[in-house]
Amino acid sequence: MNTQSFRANQDRMRLALLWKALAYRVIAIAFTALFIGIKQSIEIHIGLTLLYYVFDLVWERARPHRATRQHTQDPEP
Repeated sequence: MNTQSFRANQDRMRLALLWKALAYRVIAIAFTALFIGIKQSIEIHIGLTLLYYVFDLVWERARPHRATRQHTQDPEP
C-alpha cells in the first residue's frame, strides 16, 4: 500500500468517525434539551464541540504519527 492510499484510508475512517460523533452529539443535544431547553443545550454542546476540536488539533500536532512515519520509511516491494 503506498502512502497516498494509506492516507486516503485514514481519511475515510476519520470521516466515518466524524459522522458517528455528530449523530451522538445530536442525540445529546436533544436529551439535554428536555431538561434545560433547546437554546442552552445547543450553546453548551457547541462549546463542548469547540473544546474537543481544539484539544484534537493540539493532540495531533503534539503526537508523532508512528504508523505514517513507519509506513513512509518502509521500502515498497
